Amino acid sequence: GLPNIFQPGEAIVFGYFFLVVPVAFGYLAVTRVRVSSKDISRKERVRERERFLIKILTIHALLPLTMFFALCCSASVMLGFYHPELESLTFMMGMIPPVLNPVITVWFMKPYR
Repeated sequence: GLPNIFQPGEAIVFGYFFLVVPVAFGYLAVTRVRVSSKDISRKERVRERERFLIKILTIHALLPLTMFFALCCSASVMLGFYHPELESLTFMMGMIPPVLNPVITVWFMKPYR
């Protein structure tokens, strides 16, 4: 049941994930550096909170990157590099963001602890 990656419809979908997603994560990294380098607030306590929230939001934003790796594993299986562990890794990588997202929120946010 795997689609042919060389068909026009599938090529567009996989092209989107392999071209647009890395560019979006690059933009995220550049924006994070710009935002964290600016001194927005005057008070030290507020500045520390802002840095902390930027850190948490960056971690949350990078979690979908595991889906990109899962897609790479899936594409390699479609291209003929079949291995049972590679196929199971595809599904395990897809389960990481939904599991880690609430864990990160509970771990880092003091009111939830």
